[in-house]
Amino acid sequence: MVLADVGRVPIVERATGHLVGLVARKDVLRIRATARSVEKQRTAVIGLHRPWRRSPSEKVTALNEARL
Repeated sequence: MVLADVGRVPIVERATGHLVGLVARKDVLRIRATARSVEKQRTAVIGLHRPWRRSPSEKVTALNEARL
C-alpha cells in the first residue's frame, strides 16, 4: 500500500460487485502491531522454557538436580 501510495482499498462482494467495506493503511498497521506484540510475548514465554538453550554449566546443574 505504501509503495503504491494507496491509503484505502475497497472490499467488494465478488458475486454482486457491491461495496462491503474499506481497509485503510492504519487498519493494516494496527493488526501488524498487534501480531508483533503477541509474537514478542510468545517468544518471551517460550524462551523461559527452553532447556536446550541453557549454557553447558546450566545443563550440568539441571541434570544433577534431576538426579536428586
